Amino acid sequence: MIYLISNQKSLFETDIYKEISFKDAKEYLWELKRIQFDTETMGLDVHTKPLLCYQLGHKANQFVFDQSSYSINLMKDLFESDRTFIGHNIGFDLKYLYYYNIWPPHVVDTMLREQLIWLGWSGFYKGIYPYEYKNNEYKWPYLEATNKEGDIIYKFSTALKAVAKNRLGIELDKTVRGMITKVGLTPEVVQYAGTDVEHLEDIEASQQIDIDRENLQKACDLENEFVKVMAYTEFCGAKLDRKKWEAKMAKDKAKLDKAVGELNSYVLKYFNEHGGNIRTKTVTTEHVVDTQWSHNSEETEKFGIKLWDPSKKTKRYYTRDSGNDELGLLYCEELEFPFPYVDQNLQGDLFLG
Repeated sequence: MIYLISNQKSLFETDIYKEISFKDAKEYLWELKRIQFDTETMGLDVHTKPLLCYQLGHKANQFVFDQSSYSINLMKDLFESDRTFIGHNIGFDLKYLYYYNIWPPHVVDTMLREQLIWLGWSGFYKGIYPYEYKNNEYKWPYLEATNKEGDIIYKFSTALKAVAKNRLGIELDKTVRGMITKVGLTPEVVQYAGTDVEHLEDIEASQQIDIDRENLQKACDLENEFVKVMAYTEFCGAKLDRKKWEAKMAKDKAKLDKAVGELNSYVLKYFNEHGGNIRTKTVTTEHVVDTQWSHNSEETEKFGIKLWDPSKKTKRYYTRDSGNDELGLLYCEELEFPFPYVDQNLQGDLFLG
């Protein structure tokens, strides 16, 4: 059951959750040793986007606290106790705790656990068609996406929606999340927030089977310790002198331009010293003509193949019937021209594509 703790009476004009006092909710939570935890915020930057609500609970009952009515710093003693707080991508939520000078010693991140189990696929996996997923009997979590051709594909994901569906067979509705920064705390947002702390323990239990099988417990413990450090680093940021950094960028750009110029000069000098015309370029074109290969110079220029005089005799051959008796057959011409230039590589590099 979802309970709301708030002084905004208008939020209780619904039956999708119940009202409870702050005192009773906190006393209930003190009885738990493992508590599921999540936050809803008005943006992603802890220093400029305020906390909207925070939610704590377990599978049976979830408590959504209205931050404007009961600030999260009232929970400092609970967070800093010996209880373990379970979150999905808890590194984000920890930054808001640090903002309020709250330092929980025991946390578990189910997203990091999932990524560890699948060895970080999310960073590079491009997605496959649904039939491939089914035919190969894959088990990894995914979200549906659309490729460039408009086809549905499955992309590996450790988002809560994907993990809950994969491990528990539960469909979590995440459409409300995109509305939070616009509408604030509404009954729909309260319900959404409460649901996010309902299934984490079940996900954790399912993950534990894989973790024990693959002997990953030490790695998981390390990740759960390090996420606190990583969140603190992100919370503090890094001091940066903008003027000095921009001056460095200008110097680096000048060095880069000089290096590119010297490299281009080297390439051009090399080709000039070695005859230049050491490459050829083949141009292929297909025309509809009569069967006698009649092809005057105007037609040649029309089809864009009159560039330079060919270095070799033109290669001509029939391809297929045009399907039009008045026009005749289709034939192909291949002309090889001197190409005394260096091609620019438009393919990209091995790492960036």
